Amino acid sequence: MSKTIPQEFINLLLEKVSLVDVISGVTELKPKGDGYHALCPFHKENTPSFVVTPKKGFYYCFGCKAHGNAISFVMDYHKYSFVQAINNQGGQAVGLSGKDANLMICDQTNPDLGLVGTPQVVNPDVLKTLFDNDLIPVIAPLGAGQKGETYNVNGDTAAGAIAAALKADRLLLLTDVDGVKNLEGDILTELTSDQIISLIKDGVIAGGMIPKTETALKAIENGVRAVVILDGRAPNACLLELFTEHGVGSLIRKK
Repeated sequence: MSKTIPQEFINLLLEKVSLVDVISGVTELKPKGDGYHALCPFHKENTPSFVVTPKKGFYYCFGCKAHGNAISFVMDYHKYSFVQAINNQGGQAVGLSGKDANLMICDQTNPDLGLVGTPQVVNPDVLKTLFDNDLIPVIAPLGAGQKGETYNVNGDTAAGAIAAALKADRLLLLTDVDGVKNLEGDILTELTSDQIISLIKDGVIAGGMIPKTETALKAIENGVRAVVILDGRAPNACLLELFTEHGVGSLIRKK
């Protein structure tokens, strides 16, 4: 969720929004331990299985497994889109795709893959206009072909291409692991492009981490100063990365 909205903004927004206030508007919360419990608003039940933990900014239902933060609650309960949820909680988001204003022009990646595209040209002027007016672009990873075709683009690839076109200081790639790890399972907190290439060659970086690190390498090659791969599930992960000395995840630089 949500890779093209600055994650630091999302975390700042969540800090300003009371999860308890958001949820108590639709179901009665009763104090329990360091949080609250309630009847789940997402399914019918007679015994409370829904818990809210304000310190972690998280809710979870042991019955239907619904879970998330204040923004995801608004999205799921009210059936809002991500853009609507951001706007509902005080932000000003605008939804668009890579086809709008010729933001992302693509070539077909491989005919065998169908309508899958690889970005060739990114025109960031529309994004700069939005930024200048304090608007948050929420970009669907679709690109336009040379003849007006609509291509699906890998989300990480799209984010990397857009970050490079903006000459971003940093690109944050959110995943479900703590970062790039060595053979012993330890997180490698700082890496160079050459080290990433060696780790891929040696098989240390494998599976789903390969496309993320390849996106990082290409983004750095095309002008992004640094890329961070981090666990997007961790509370305030992006704030910790951007505003603390130690950071989190794996920081990748050219040298």
